[in-house]
Amino acid sequence: RDPWFFPTIGQYAPLLERHGLMVETASLFARPTPVESLRDWLEMFAGAFLAGLAPAPREELLVEMERCLAPTLHRDGVWYIDYRRLRVVARKTPDSRR
Repeated sequence: RDPWFFPTIGQYAPLLERHGLMVETASLFARPTPVESLRDWLEMFAGAFLAGLAPAPREELLVEMERCLAPTLHRDGVWYIDYRRLRVVARKTPDSRR
């Protein structure tokens, strides 16, 4: 059910190189992102993990997730998603056939 793929630089750079790109720079950095509602974010981006749950257990899980995550992700009345950004600059290699 896990629809996400979070590669490391070490996983992603060789993948790009195998497809004819030369990685010039790559960086991984924190990018905390404010959201209006943790629940809405979970419904939108983690829906695959919630699929199949009946309404009552689903609601219990969402309430428990908010409770557990509030100490680290809720500050000054705002929810923050603790995104990490992988930024890569790569160029097509001269010998690439693509």
